[in-house]
Amino acid sequence: MNLTPQQRKWMWIAAAVIVFWYFIRPMIFYAMQMTAYRAQYARMAAVRQQQARAAAPTPATLGIPLNKLLGIWEGKTAIDGRGNCALKFELRQSPDVRLAGFSTLTCQPLRGNVSGEPETAILSGAADKGSFQFRVDKVIGHDSNGCAPASFTLTPFGVNQFVAEWLEKGCPGGHVILRRTRP
Repeated sequence: MNLTPQQRKWMWIAAAVIVFWYFIRPMIFYAMQMTAYRAQYARMAAVRQQQARAAAPTPATLGIPLNKLLGIWEGKTAIDGRGNCALKFELRQSPDVRLAGFSTLTCQPLRGNVSGEPETAILSGAADKGSFQFRVDKVIGHDSNGCAPASFTLTPFGVNQFVAEWLEKGCPGGHVILRRTRP
């Protein structure tokens, strides 16, 4: 049987359609499915990441809303050799998402009417293992004994309170319970 060129052309086209239909088409569909699966997996991974970020307590606030932490915190305590002391600690958020602290410790000697000089400092800190750790960036003033703040730790204590613990250069430091007095 002799085929005309027109018939041969149609035979080649029919063979190409059959090859395409049985061999190439499944490969194309498989590639399309893999692309869709990859896109779906990427979307699911992004959603899981967002959920994990939302569920984890933010390190800057220990899981407590930041607006409940910012403000002025004050407390009073007695320190051996220095008398009755008042600590005022202002807690603010700094532009780089860390926390900024401003401390003033004023001690009144038990004997005499001489007023003690306040220790003042500018601090920066972040959350670490359930409390805020602050380092002193700049000492503004030291008391008449030469004491100057070196570091502070604020730990949430009860409702609307912090336990403040500090170390000083030249003195033993101390601790006091702070209560929020102003936002």
